Amino acid sequence: MIFEIIFERGTSATALRDAMAERFAVPSESVFIGTTDELERLLLDRKDMPYPMAVIGGEPRSGEFSCSLTGHDQLIEAVGGLSVVALATVLSKSTGARALLGDGGYVSECFTMVTPDGWHGRVMLADDVLDEPVFNLDYALQPVPSDPSIPVVEEAHQKGWYPDGEVPEAGYAFPEDEPEGPSAPDGRE
Repeated sequence: MIFEIIFERGTSATALRDAMAERFAVPSESVFIGTTDELERLLLDRKDMPYPMAVIGGEPRSGEFSCSLTGHDQLIEAVGGLSVVALATVLSKSTGARALLGDGGYVSECFTMVTPDGWHGRVMLADDVLDEPVFNLDYALQPVPSDPSIPVVEEAHQKGWYPDGEVPEAGYAFPEDEPEGPSAPDGRE
């Protein structure tokens, strides 16, 4: 499995690599920072070099979200088998940056957004820019607790967006992140 997590513009690649080293003991030398072309040239030059667990940077992008982390099964093993959403949550909390990842559905503009407070939910990107490597939020499909300024649009027929017909739920990857009291999204005290 190969996955990509795209962090907000301005997120430091070094901070992401350091967070993986500190939180999960992922060796810094197993994380490549640079473009895909740079990695390919390096692998051709150093044939004995193992493929990195993660590549941070990937392809240059513009837009709100532009710092890409690409990983594969070896990285998931190194972080203790966390889901990609849980990994994105840990890294988002560590860097203070929001992150986007694919939501597993058929709609190319729909992504899961993770916020630094540990929440995740589905958002839509501006569809007029998807032909270019630009990622800008258009609206959320449910309220974003940490950012009520993001417009919310209820979409009909969302079940048809997913192979299994199940719409992913918004929430918190880790129960300890869920707020309690009157400000909790569900009103729990």
